[in-house]
Amino acid sequence: MHRAINRRFAETLNEMAADKVDSADIGLVIGLYSWDKITKQVRFQSDPGPMDKERATEPSLKNFALTPRELQLYYGPVLPHVIQTLDLDPTYHFPYARVQPRGLLVPVTKTGRTAKQKL
Repeated sequence: MHRAINRRFAETLNEMAADKVDSADIGLVIGLYSWDKITKQVRFQSDPGPMDKERATEPSLKNFALTPRELQLYYGPVLPHVIQTLDLDPTYHFPYARVQPRGLLVPVTKTGRTAKQKL
């Protein structure tokens, strides 16, 4: 999940720069996501390193949805209303083939594969 968030945020920053979004707004979004400009990654609470810098909250596995084809996880800070147009899509899609399901997900993914094969 961390990799997906980092990838999406880096892509979004590039899009913002290409769209010539106000640098103050970009700076605010960078701060809200605890983006480290040097490592080009979000600094999460579980990451190693000095704790004197702001850290992003960890993604919660409690915020999810199961569809016939994928696991969807949701993550994103709430942006102030003045820059909500810069909000990232909070849905992260993980096809069951990528997540290698275990436990309770196994029957769900088998059902999804069967339904896909019938299509």
